[in-house]
Amino acid sequence: HTPEVLAEARQALEQAQRLAPDAAETLAAEGLYQYWGLADYEQAAERYARALQASPNSSEWIAMLAHVRRRQGRWQEALQLDQRAVELDPLNSNYLINLGATLRALRRYDEAIRIFDRAGLAVPVADDPVPLAQKVLTEQIQGELDLSVRDAERLPLDCDDGMVLLTRLNQWHLQKDTARGIAEVRQV
Repeated sequence: HTPEVLAEARQALEQAQRLAPDAAETLAAEGLYQYWGLADYEQAAERYARALQASPNSSEWIAMLAHVRRRQGRWQEALQLDQRAVELDPLNSNYLINLGATLRALRRYDEAIRIFDRAGLAVPVADDPVPLAQKVLTEQIQGELDLSVRDAERLPLDCDDGMVLLTRLNQWHLQKDTARGIAEVRQV
């Protein structure tokens, strides 16, 4: 983040602290600032935990605390938090993707693929190809290239999400067909 953006975020946070210092929303905003602005994960976790004391069923803050725990390498806690966020908001594709990514990091690949499939049902590939890209990445990690080649073909090349394009490129690389990948990317 640029110093200017960080200063603006700090000013907005200070305004919220003046208006409602103990509000759950202010505590969550402090958590965001600590996580994204300062990379102080311990302080971010503490702020989210305090916000959740006031609003224990906030799926958004539970999901953010899961982000922090993943960053800290506290995988089992992150998994439990991701599961809770999905339990509270079962159609939220972002929460499903986060849960799948945590399962993948724990090498629970079959479960991760099921979750990515579920996330894909929540939103069509044309609208958001990220769940399918995450599934393909998981298949690639497993070495299931017969599955990943089929699924990767469904990923659009003209997507704004770089992860989607990188997943396609990786597929061509794994298939030893880099020339095809370069040719298709040039067409876009």
